[in-house]
Amino acid sequence: MQNWFDVITDIWRHRYALRNLILKDFRIRYRNMSLGVLWSVLNPLVLLGMLVTIFTFVFPRGTEKYFPIFILLGLTSYNFLSLCIPVATGCIMENSQLVKKVIFPRHILPISVVLSQSIHVVIQFGLVAIFILFFRVPITLSFLWLPLIFLVEILFVLGAGMLCSALNVYFKDIRYMVESLLTVMFWLSPVFYSLQRVYVSFPRWVYGIYILNPLAGCIDATRNAIIYNRPPDLISMGVATTVSLTFFIVGFYVFGKMERIFADCI
Repeated sequence: MQNWFDVITDIWRHRYALRNLILKDFRIRYRNMSLGVLWSVLNPLVLLGMLVTIFTFVFPRGTEKYFPIFILLGLTSYNFLSLCIPVATGCIMENSQLVKKVIFPRHILPISVVLSQSIHVVIQFGLVAIFILFFRVPITLSFLWLPLIFLVEILFVLGAGMLCSALNVYFKDIRYMVESLLTVMFWLSPVFYSLQRVYVSFPRWVYGIYILNPLAGCIDATRNAIIYNRPPDLISMGVATTVSLTFFIVGFYVFGKMERIFADCI
């Protein structure tokens, strides 16, 4: 296995291939679709409308400030994970001919998937910006936390993507496990409820397990920065950062160990 510096240098040498893969993934997603990239906005809007309607009229929740933005921030963070991981999981198998015949750093396959899906997240954050202006949410210095929060989440997604893509070459059930886990993570992430409610409602040891999900700390930190004008919670964001870095390191290492025999196993 190459060391970290050699892998990063190799990826940089192949940056043009990485760029082309990013553009290819982005174009393929909306190929032959009439509305194209607008689906990146329409999908979260539809789910947002459903959740706001349910929690406004069926299960009234009047305690959350700027409730549509509260929901949209949770959806945007979760959508990044749900868009990236399934595609990253299958990226080695779907590019099997490339993996077998061309010499290049295999790391760029899952990385290109994550970076390509990041474009959709940027588009969805444009929708968040529109909501912020519409509801006249004050723009404060707390917004400066957002790049750091996004970096923590992208490290987690990159690590999980590399890990799942490598394991999927050997264990074909991984993709189905990922799909099931993503459904579980939707309900076990504070998408339509607050992290504070989890803290109040569950025993401390259950809460400790709950915040091992990095999305919990990232979603809560994003809401703190945009809606409540305060820094991220030290504990939940600290756990999210630690878990994300761990996933990134483990995913990078496992992928590097397994990539040399990808071509033999596909």
